[in-house]
Amino acid sequence: MNRFPFSWALLGALAFAACAFPDIEFRTDDTTSSSGAAPGTGGMGAGPTTGGMGTGATGGDGGQGGCVLGDDSSCSPSDKCTVIDTATGETGCGGKGSTPPFAICGSDADCQSGHYCDGITRVCHPFCVNSDTCAGTEALCRSAVTATNTPIPNVRVCSADCHPLNLTPCNPSKGQVTCYRNIFDNNNFFDCAASGGDTLNASCMGSRDCAAGLLCAGDPPVCRPWCDNVGSGCGTLLECFPLQPTAVYHGQEYGVCDSIF
Repeated sequence: MNRFPFSWALLGALAFAACAFPDIEFRTDDTTSSSGAAPGTGGMGAGPTTGGMGTGATGGDGGQGGCVLGDDSSCSPSDKCTVIDTATGETGCGGKGSTPPFAICGSDADCQSGHYCDGITRVCHPFCVNSDTCAGTEALCRSAVTATNTPIPNVRVCSADCHPLNLTPCNPSKGQVTCYRNIFDNNNFFDCAASGGDTLNASCMGSRDCAAGLLCAGDPPVCRPWCDNVGSGCGTLLECFPLQPTAVYHGQEYGVCDSIF
């Protein structure tokens, strides 16, 4: 008789207790601040100067001079009010396209009126004044940034407040998008971004490298599935492990699905 019967449940419990996966972001371009200031400064960005405040749900800071973001009344029908100088935040009339919110954009001219092509996420984001003007329970009005992650003065856009598993409201109509978490600023800052398309168990430097429904986690970091039942099974010999820092979306903790071995 075996005096020490093998217990899968015990093994799983021990593995779970000993393991919490780091949510990996080696990319320095993922340090987007939601405050409107440069990352790490902790302060709020300066208010609008001569442009005034935008109006309506998609209105944004006025930027430096020019038109008011979100108000195209001073532009021709084929143009929108947008950022024409990312170094100063100067606004003016520029081309607009038909790309919907949170879909991939190649340039700002692809995005609809009232939206901006963010340099890091590479999707169209609505302009905003503060988080109350953004759709989504936990959406943040954050600084718009250039492709080098430089905040654009006095220009803010809404984060998507996307669901890590079903991606809503990320829009795949223009190419692969994913919902990722910015862990450098606010641990519950979920946003849509263009996806690198890396598949399950592929090496990664950040969650934007991974395909939809995956995040970059573990040591070594690879693309692994999100899961919403931390502490329980998420497949045969698989466990939903917690993340460090803890990932919470709309009050529910999310984790990473991985082998119990």
